[in-house]
Amino acid sequence: MRIYQDIVLQEISKEKATAENDPIGKLLKSEKSKAQHLRHAGDKDNFGTLIELLDGIIRLYHIAAHRQLEKMCALRDTMHEYRHALKEIEKRLKVQKGDVEEELNLAKNVFLEELVEQGRHQAWISSVVYSSDRQADVYWLLQILLRTLSQASETGLLFSFVPDFYVEACIKCCHALRNFFPPAASDSLPAFAGHHELLIKYGSFLAHHFSDERVVNAELKDSLVQALASYVCYPATLQALESMDPDSRLIMTKALLQPYENRAWAQSNWILIRLWKGCGFAFRYSISPHLAKKMSCKSIPLPEAFPTISQTPCPSPVFLEHASQWLLENPEAAASFMSSVLNQLNWAFSEFIGMLQENASNRPERVFIDSRQLKICATCFDLALGLLRVLEMCVHLVPQLFTDPSRPSSEIFLTRLCQLVCQVLNRITSKSGCFCLVASMEIPGLETIDHFPILTAVTGILVSLIIDGLPKSQKKAINALLAEPSFQPSSLDFLLGGSQESSNVKPFSLRDYKEVSKEEIEKVEQLCQLLHSKYDIAQQNRGLEEIDDDLVCTICYANPKSACFYPCQHQSCRNCISLHLLSHKECFFCKSVIEFIKPTQQEKK
Repeated sequence: MRIYQDIVLQEISKEKATAENDPIGKLLKSEKSKAQHLRHAGDKDNFGTLIELLDGIIRLYHIAAHRQLEKMCALRDTMHEYRHALKEIEKRLKVQKGDVEEELNLAKNVFLEELVEQGRHQAWISSVVYSSDRQADVYWLLQILLRTLSQASETGLLFSFVPDFYVEACIKCCHALRNFFPPAASDSLPAFAGHHELLIKYGSFLAHHFSDERVVNAELKDSLVQALASYVCYPATLQALESMDPDSRLIMTKALLQPYENRAWAQSNWILIRLWKGCGFAFRYSISPHLAKKMSCKSIPLPEAFPTISQTPCPSPVFLEHASQWLLENPEAAASFMSSVLNQLNWAFSEFIGMLQENASNRPERVFIDSRQLKICATCFDLALGLLRVLEMCVHLVPQLFTDPSRPSSEIFLTRLCQLVCQVLNRITSKSGCFCLVASMEIPGLETIDHFPILTAVTGILVSLIIDGLPKSQKKAINALLAEPSFQPSSLDFLLGGSQESSNVKPFSLRDYKEVSKEEIEKVEQLCQLLHSKYDIAQQNRGLEEIDDDLVCTICYANPKSACFYPCQHQSCRNCISLHLLSHKECFFCKSVIEFIKPTQQEKK
């Protein structure tokens, strides 16, 4: 604890100027003087009193003061609800007459009275609770915490013993300054001296510690990554992150691009999505257009209906450049990251489809569907959608991961990517599939599930890989896609309204959405035409080739057997065993350990 005593004393000496105008600062200054006097007199017990005083202030803010600030802020949210209700009544008064008009006027008067009373209460809170002095106190405390934690971080493994409430209080102080004190703006701090530098310091602290192994408390880790996720949502705070020194930016980028195994990856994936949102295919909306349409019909403000997903696009070219650079310069780490993303996408989408099929089978029988099950289903959809967007980002930034033969596992990654893309397209575009059925039902709890968000993500991957790629990589990607047994050209026609025979339901088409630009529509048309022509040629060539039933791979039933496993000597096609060996070392058939693989006699010919 001695090391933290020295740190706090250094911090207090740096706060002399602030302490002159701050009651808490004056108290600390007085206590410091007493401590120094008594220390010289030989009484060292008061040396620890100063530490206890600072600990008490931080703990008090953490367990009580911040909670009171949140409670007071709830009144502002209530006022917003009353204002919205009042506006709705005023709209209805323009068209209603008679008894209905009289009732609406009575309701209007009630809302006005409530708003007047709440306005007075809010004025008192703003002048007493959210006063400039209180604001300065919280700002001062945030400075103390950041300096203390930054110096404590330099002590190595001893940082693990920093009290959790120090870190949590630091996060809460910044949150309070950005959201509670007027003018409340989530993207910045009030205009104190050096506020931009403080934003940078706070961002640097989050960037260095959200994945720090020295933070052992799981809840604290979650708080840190959530704070960083909130920080990348707004232009001013994102600019603060971009203003960090290059080493800090690279540390943050590297931590985000670690493999998704053995860690809580959902928030990291969401941060990558936020950095990419605004650059992807038809990915410039604040909220998905199908949700905007549903909520406008219900007269519910979008931020109130979906507060976690109604975020304005705010891409970061700086961090995207760092991500591209890091993935290119670290081929083995990049391969591990891509493999984990593909694995998690396969899991999330499989779970989503499985639960969707169960919900679709229960709905016609009017069986009650557990709300928890619906929430899990919607969460799996959101995870799959987010992983697809991260894949789109990687394909756009570093296509070499999939098309460069000199890079490790590029051929396998391209095969797996095409396999997953085809599976998603086939499931989502199938007229008789469960996705179309559930999406048309509008089941409460599954509002986020729709064709537009997931199809635009898949389309973005194909456009980046084939249309925007170099001729050599374009050819490689097309060949891999056509070699995938599950590829169906009709799934591409679905994107522009083709191959949909039902006359009762309006066909889905990307042309109907203003979020899709004219240039993007042209790229989709070019993609469909190119793949259709290549597919027809490939089918003609395949028609001349016949595979003996005894020589067909018994895993995929699409390619001839071309690889033999030893010592068990079972056989399959090269693609199937290559994908299998990524996560398993046992034979697919007999589960014996595979020592090596040789091409079959058929392959040698």
